[in-house]
Amino acid sequence: MYRDLAAVYDRLTDIDTGHWADVVEKILRTQVSPKARVLDLACGTGSMSYELASRGYQMVGADLSEEMLAVAEGKLRKFAVPLFKADMRRLPPLGDFDAVICLSDSMNYLASQAELAEVFQGLHKLNPKLLIFDLNTPYYLGQVLGDNSFSHVEEDLAYIWENGFDPGRDLCEMRLTFFVKSPGGPAYARFDEVHLEKAFKLARVEELLGLTGWNLSGVYDGYSGRPAGIESERWLFVSTKV
Repeated sequence: MYRDLAAVYDRLTDIDTGHWADVVEKILRTQVSPKARVLDLACGTGSMSYELASRGYQMVGADLSEEMLAVAEGKLRKFAVPLFKADMRRLPPLGDFDAVICLSDSMNYLASQAELAEVFQGLHKLNPKLLIFDLNTPYYLGQVLGDNSFSHVEEDLAYIWENGFDPGRDLCEMRLTFFVKSPGGPAYARFDEVHLEKAFKLARVEELLGLTGWNLSGVYDGYSGRPAGIESERWLFVSTKV
């Protein structure tokens, strides 16, 4: 996953990174200083790290994809942000942090509740005051994506996005086919990726946080500031270390 996709990822996302950063920074300032050391877990192409580093935070990025990290490295060079290839379930020694963020539904890629608990336990060992993460909701994965298909076409890029949701396993399979125009020529290169996202129930996430040493401070309807609801498409969790 995220191999060929890394080169076009930023073009395909409809995330308002500046707004997300405003929301995250407002939460950070309730617990940590403006120059806090923050781990951006599953940092992807580094867009959030860039936003927060530009605001004075000491960012560290970690991601499993070498290709995404390569894009992030170019983006974050001016801030000298350290980047690490790492699996969030088995983090290497990275030192302590004031806060950890894990955004863009990265934890939905964990295969089970046991793996989610494993990640919460591992992050607790980094001694952060604050953990901020988001999840795609069961409503979004099961009904908005569900068994639906989507497509997008630009002059030099097109994709077909087919989904299948298995309610027995609470699992959404996303089958993505991309066509990217080759530089300097009329031909298009095709590549395919399959992504699996697990739908975690809100009550169970709260329970797992408590079992792994976290106190859930709030759950929000994405980055809107409104309380989470059953038809929220994304939940934003704010937790403090017990």
